[in-house]
Amino acid sequence: MPDVKLSASIGEGHVVVTLSGELDVTCAAAAEAALTALLTRGRWLVVDMSALDFLDCGSLGALLRVQGLARQAGGDLVLAAPGRLVLRLLALAGEDDVFCVHASVAAAVVSVGSRRGGTVGAGVR
Repeated sequence: MPDVKLSASIGEGHVVVTLSGELDVTCAAAAEAALTALLTRGRWLVVDMSALDFLDCGSLGALLRVQGLARQAGGDLVLAAPGRLVLRLLALAGEDDVFCVHASVAAAVVSVGSRRGGTVGAGVR
């Protein structure tokens, strides 16, 4: 059975969450619960996808739900370093404008630091 590993490091006003392995319907609910548990008021989640080998539509739905909760709490969920297949899934699902997407974790953290408390919109690819 495919598996995803999740690790987190807390920064000032944000958490970097690294996903590695395969995130599919079999582990989407657990990943969603883990991400949701990291939410606090005004905290942004930076999801590092550089080591993520696979993402399916069910897992994309989980990320969208967590993003909605983060925005309700005054933060957001942004994606860092997604691979070509993840970017393709976002485009095919019509969700490529919903997430801020950054080329690296460092770029995402800089953007989060400058945007906290500002407006939410599409990011830089």
